[in-house]
Amino acid sequence: MNKQKTLYWMMAIAIANSPVTWAETQDESVELSTLVVSSKRSTELEKLDVETKIISKETLEKTDVQSLDGLNGLAPGLSILQRGARIYNNISLRGQSSMDFYVPNVLVYVDGLVQDQGTLGQALPIATRQVEVLNGPQGTLYGRGAVGGVINIITDKPGEGKDFELSTSQSNLKQMVSGRVNQALGDSGLFFDLSGHYLDEDGEYKGLLSGKDLGDSLNKQIQGRLRWAPENSPWDVMLSLRHDEIRSSEEQYVPESDFSRRRAFPVENEYSLRLDSYGLIASYDFDKVKVSSLTSYQGRDFNRVVFSQASPESQKTITQELRITSLPSAYDTFSYLAGLYYEDTDFSFARPGSLMESNQTMETMAAFGEATWYVTDKLDITTGLRLDRNKVKADASFAGITNQGSDTFYSTSPKLVFGYQLTPETRVYALYSEGSKSGGFTRVSTPAIVNQSYDAQKVRNYEMGIKTRMLDERLWLSAATYFTKTDDYQLYLGFAPNQYLDNIGETEVKGISFDSHFAATDRLNLFAMWAYSKAEFTDYDATDTDLKGNATPYVPRSTANVGLEYDLPVPQSIGKLSFHTNALYTGTMYFDQENVDKQSSYTLWNAGLRWQPQHNVNVDLYGNNLSNKDYAVYMFNGGPGLGNLYQLGRGREIGVKLTLSY
Repeated sequence: MNKQKTLYWMMAIAIANSPVTWAETQDESVELSTLVVSSKRSTELEKLDVETKIISKETLEKTDVQSLDGLNGLAPGLSILQRGARIYNNISLRGQSSMDFYVPNVLVYVDGLVQDQGTLGQALPIATRQVEVLNGPQGTLYGRGAVGGVINIITDKPGEGKDFELSTSQSNLKQMVSGRVNQALGDSGLFFDLSGHYLDEDGEYKGLLSGKDLGDSLNKQIQGRLRWAPENSPWDVMLSLRHDEIRSSEEQYVPESDFSRRRAFPVENEYSLRLDSYGLIASYDFDKVKVSSLTSYQGRDFNRVVFSQASPESQKTITQELRITSLPSAYDTFSYLAGLYYEDTDFSFARPGSLMESNQTMETMAAFGEATWYVTDKLDITTGLRLDRNKVKADASFAGITNQGSDTFYSTSPKLVFGYQLTPETRVYALYSEGSKSGGFTRVSTPAIVNQSYDAQKVRNYEMGIKTRMLDERLWLSAATYFTKTDDYQLYLGFAPNQYLDNIGETEVKGISFDSHFAATDRLNLFAMWAYSKAEFTDYDATDTDLKGNATPYVPRSTANVGLEYDLPVPQSIGKLSFHTNALYTGTMYFDQENVDKQSSYTLWNAGLRWQPQHNVNVDLYGNNLSNKDYAVYMFNGGPGLGNLYQLGRGREIGVKLTLSY
């Protein structure tokens, strides 16, 4: 606490003595970029023929979003909820939930590098500029195929953004300090940045018998990046090194009778995670094309104790992507990108107390690409194709008994898009795309099931949408309707420790989404987003029970986020003062395929106040879940004598955040 107070005093002194004031910079303005980097061709948001959402840095700062699950509800149909430990966070996007703990349907990228699922619980990069959410299969754009969508985190590279950033927040649930130094090393085009992050989160659970506080988490992160990008040079090369350490007892489970009291079942649940991420991104601009190489290594050691049973696992992944992309000014009638991708993953899991161990090696090779033909000044046609080969080897041992299995899976995923500019303000599009999630073997395996492979999951997506600006561009609207059919849907069956992943049949998702922003006055901005996804089994052949028509697990039937921001009229000498509030609605969600256990719909109310005494200083007062609503994010049946056990969402949080930059 003394460190926090000292830091607040340091920032208060900086506010008082900074030579830069609003009076001196009132004529300056900053226009937020509408370029969607995720398209790989830096397409304007209004011209991208797929449902897309950009989440700005300002939005993340105002509500003190620190990690991936803080993005929950910030894009239509996007639900990110804790499931066990946060590295297993369930990401559901437009009816596509991540039932596989280890290979999510929705992938996360940082600056074009795919992230290991172990990063789902860590802090967002300090230099985050914006977050882009692309819906549906994206295999023709990205090295690793994504069947449900992509969350792409874009950062300010060394040499971009502020030279110095310092941020700290204090609330009833967490304490955070983060900072970044960004400097040029001479005049040779060499830049360097160093950033660090410290996040201490307080648990909200009590021991059922001990009464002790449970659920604390401590996250430490450090990252260094070196970039060579000489002025007027075709080269841009960046090396990044990042290390994360997390210690947490967040994985607590509450019996139904103690739901509102948050009293956790008396077993040991804790983990430590060490994650190392290295990346090398190099690009060279020729006259008409850019050639890029993206290389990454990610290694994690996850020492987990769940229900008093040690369950350590480790994973090491190497990826290599080569890509060629046409430059925007190169051709008048077409543009394109094409790439090759390679990935090698080694995974191991053990339960020493049960004499159980399993290992897997997964190798992926893919070719992908797409091209757009500008038929007229209004009509575009895009075609794409992805080819995949996935080879998996697995072995498992239990009490001295060992077994092995191996298999290879191939898939082809096409894409076809028509985009039409009705007017300068309105664009419509229609698309068909496919995605494939590889088959394989259950990661947490025993000799009895190690040679039982499951087939690839095939997704077919149909979508139509419209994007428009109205009322002198004060009103922006985007809407889409979609139908997604999945064959050989992958779902966990059985009971631990012999639970296994298998193909259970077919599912369908029928939905509609809506996103809007309205500048009602010079001071008042309104926004609303809504998504409805009817995701259900259309053929279920895993058991004799007919589950046709049941909702697929972990998919909220509907989600909505409605809010406003108002710039308060204050004297210029005070700076800028704005108020924001929103209501985040999550519809009914089932936790099992039988549709017996569910979380009913609920609404979270949030609000905040931002004061900018100077253009380089922000003071944010924020409140999340102001009504202190209790709701479940994960649940399973613990068996006779235990019944249903729940994990709960975050309770009320009130905090203040200070940000200083130069």
